[in-house]
Amino acid sequence: MGFISVLFALLAQEKPSVPIDQKKVDAAVEKGAAWLLRQEYSGWDYGEGRTCRYDDFVLYTLLHAGVDRKNPLFQKLLQNILGCKLEVTYCVAFQAMLLSELDPTAFQPRILQCAQFLIDTQCANGQWNYGRAAPRDAPTPARCDVPTGAQTKPKKPSKVYHLRRNGKSTLPSGDNSNSQYAALGLRACMEANVFPPPETLRQVRRWWIEEQNRDGGWCYGSQGSGESYGSMTAGAIAGLILAKHFLGEEWKSDPSVNRGMRWLAANFTVKENARVKGGNAWFYYYYLYGLERVGVSSGAGRFGAHDWYAAGATELLQAQRGDGSWYEGGTYGGAVKDTCFAILFLRRATIPLPNVASSSKR
Repeated sequence: MGFISVLFALLAQEKPSVPIDQKKVDAAVEKGAAWLLRQEYSGWDYGEGRTCRYDDFVLYTLLHAGVDRKNPLFQKLLQNILGCKLEVTYCVAFQAMLLSELDPTAFQPRILQCAQFLIDTQCANGQWNYGRAAPRDAPTPARCDVPTGAQTKPKKPSKVYHLRRNGKSTLPSGDNSNSQYAALGLRACMEANVFPPPETLRQVRRWWIEEQNRDGGWCYGSQGSGESYGSMTAGAIAGLILAKHFLGEEWKSDPSVNRGMRWLAANFTVKENARVKGGNAWFYYYYLYGLERVGVSSGAGRFGAHDWYAAGATELLQAQRGDGSWYEGGTYGGAVKDTCFAILFLRRATIPLPNVASSSKR
């Protein structure tokens, strides 16, 4: 069955959506953003003397929360990331996403750097790990004051770049978490007219298709290296859709996409990261943002009978803490990370792909 056929078959069993009060959503986002603006930012150490900083992630979240771009913290974090070396996959991906939505023309030189980093650090098997060295230098704006006011969609740059990889990968493999965020970063670069070699995208496509578990889901590593669970499955579907879309390939009838969507429908929950063994305090908000990305990218308002946005937003409105933050406890990044993921879900931050009729109002 094709993607559309599966959706229609499952929609026949759909359950009524829980009405969502947009005013309550907006208030929750505003309160969460206010909490983020009061924090001090550093990051978490993941070894080898390197730190995964929060600045890029927080800025991307504040942008979607509607924070004034002239806010002193916004501008401080922006200048910080522009002056930092590119060396961590997650940070580079979020930086590309931020700059591509902020002003792709003004920041295209820096976006080019992000793209080159992602191209050069792709592992031999098509995955990404945390990243290694910074890529070759490219012109970087020393400062760029971003105007406030109406946040209209910026125009694409007039210059178009088609990049090549610098050398062969010395890294055999990575993980499916870094890999799904690298795909998001590459998409942002392509939206800014900075394109990777087609082989980079073909490697992404090949990895997700060939390493899908037999049950239709994905785990943290290669096929069969672990049981499928929600955050990896959602991220893999979104990554595969992006790769096929930018390769000019039809994805709605792709067997791997359809099997993954059926897995999400069969295992749907917004109470915990679906099918994990660590319970609901195991990358829960990370998982919800994964659901948002695949829901918007695919144009699916429902996974099976379930309205993913209504269900997830209901949970998030109930889970927000009194100070405005969200926190699952026990995983990397603490409340800063969880609050960002919650806001991005509530804001439906993912930009729909062209020619995808999304039922998710942004």
